[in-house]
This record gives sequence, structure tokens and C-alpha cells, in this order.
Amino acid sequence: MAINVDYKGIEIGELTGKTTETFVPGRPVTLNTSDGQVIAAGAQSDVVGLVKEALISGVLDEVSGEFGIYGSGRVSILTKGIVTVQNSVVDGTSYSVYDTALTYSPLDKLYANSSGLITNAGTYTGITRGYLGFVLVEPTNPANGDPMQIQVE
Repeated sequence: MAINVDYKGIEIGELTGKTTETFVPGRPVTLNTSDGQVIAAGAQSDVVGLVKEALISGVLDEVSGEFGIYGSGRVSILTKGIVTVQNSVVDGTSYSVYDTALTYSPLDKLYANSSGLITNAGTYTGITRGYLGFVLVEPTNPANGDPMQIQVE
């Protein structure tokens, strides 16, 4: 599990993901300003939300039902809500969702970093550029990629 929606959230689906991107559920994303396709968010990006289900290039396609069909290249994005995110392992490969080198505390503001991970560190302009929400329940051991509950705004 890389992302679990704990309480009813607001999400958007049927957005086309850039085929060159690797989408991992729980990671922050934005839209490419030239073609409107979903891409990984980076530092100073306007974060649209967190990947809920997506075609993970070369790894796993878990898009189904109303959010597209297998192999569709579509991405569903959670834009608001309370979720639990954690690092995951798919086919023996570990995928980080947040920066595991840091420690987190309740109410820490969260952003996207230059690696496309959730972080509470860095310098950002205002609360919109890169901002995605805040910590509700910190991970017990971030170095292990333990679950972290966050409010996505």
C-alpha cells in the first residue's frame, strides 16, 4: 500500500499521464503546462494532488473501472482528503513516497521536493508553490517508510 484514503476524499480521474513518467501511488503530481498531461511534481511545482491509481511505467498498472482500463495510461489523483501514505515494494523494487531521511511531526507543512517525493524541508514561495498539505500522524520510523497520515489540501 502506497496510499490509502482514510476518509472520503475528492479525486479526479481520467487524466492522461505522460508516458515517460513513473507514477507511484502516494506521490505528488502536477500538470504539464504545454500539453496538460500529468507529470511528477517537483520543488516549486503547483501540486495538483497525490497519485491514487496510475499506470506505473514498466511496473504496475492498477487503473481500473471508472478511472480507465488496464493499459489506458490514465491517472486518478486525490486532490483533497485525509490519507495514509507509505513506501511500497512492487516486484522486489522499493518505491519511496516521502523523504525517509527526515523526521516528521504533526502539523508539519508538506511539499513536493525536487525528487518528486513528499517532504517537510526546503524553501518554498508562499503556501501554494509545492505545498500539498500537512502531517496528521507522523511515521513511527521514517527510515523504514512507515505509514504517515496526512491532510491533502
